[in-house]
Amino acid sequence: MKQGRSVTLTGASDSSQVVKIGILTMLSFMIAFNPLPDPAHGKEVVDRIVAVVNDDIIMLSELEKAIIPYKEQIISRDLEEKEAAGLLFNVRQKMLDKLIGEKLTDQEIERLKLSVSEKEIDEAIEQIKKANYLTDESLREALKTDGLTMIDYRKEIKAQILRPRLINYEVKSKVIVTDEDIEAYYRSHPERYGGATMQYHLRAIMMSVEDSAGPDVKERKRKAIEAVHQRLEKGESFTAIAGEVSDSVLSADGGKLGAFKLEDLSPLYQQSLKGIKEGGHTGILETPSGYQILYVEKIAEEPGKSLKEVSEEISGKLYEETVSEKFNTWLEGLRKKSDIRIIN
Repeated sequence: MKQGRSVTLTGASDSSQVVKIGILTMLSFMIAFNPLPDPAHGKEVVDRIVAVVNDDIIMLSELEKAIIPYKEQIISRDLEEKEAAGLLFNVRQKMLDKLIGEKLTDQEIERLKLSVSEKEIDEAIEQIKKANYLTDESLREALKTDGLTMIDYRKEIKAQILRPRLINYEVKSKVIVTDEDIEAYYRSHPERYGGATMQYHLRAIMMSVEDSAGPDVKERKRKAIEAVHQRLEKGESFTAIAGEVSDSVLSADGGKLGAFKLEDLSPLYQQSLKGIKEGGHTGILETPSGYQILYVEKIAEEPGKSLKEVSEEISGKLYEETVSEKFNTWLEGLRKKSDIRIIN
């Protein structure tokens, strides 16, 4: 008989998940219908149906509201018009697909008669208020600013509790990770668990450069880091210089970064550390945040971990991967037997 592990969500854990996204939902759950502003052309767009999911509809207003954060990110990148339009189109399609999935799950919740008590909703809202330092008055004011009522908000919180409960009912309660699964994963990943790895104990000197900085500022920072590199080449103490010139918060501790496996570092760091021995430093690294120089304080060998040591870690990883795979399969099955019409 195989020994297995499974996880069951409780009402409390359902509610706790809401805290993570509650304040975002509070500020972006709904949008007023008719009309919708079109910032790009300064015109108003009449709201309309963009999809029908069995007996439910998805409005253009819902879709537009959902993509606002992504649209703002794309616009802020100052891309060519054609490239920006392509990205916006892809985001719109993906978000519409997500909204359709939510409609399907909500319909299944109704079909299965899953429920949540008013007390659970109250507790979830209290957790959100506590996590975001909100009073009842400030919460209501934020909702009012976004065109929401407390009744609307409670409906969304209810959905956020019920959706993971449905996933537990249909998927999670049926997922079991066996000891054989865990051992097989462990044996097939010797590079992660089985063999010894090298840990690089690093320090860094950082000179940040803001994105908005002009050429003169960047040149001044470049010359400053070059002067630092020359001092290191002459044998001066890396720790002392880091405490003196680094504008990172790490400067107080001599630029200490910590210990890292080489494969966990960025490609730039990996390349720069090739051939560097204990007590050595890299050249000047140009990163998106500015200029850096790394110092290898120590290279230590970390022995491999036993199956017992990593069993829980692997179990959790396999469980989440299996849940994700089975949920997607389950949702695809719902789609196939549903009447879904997209209206362009």
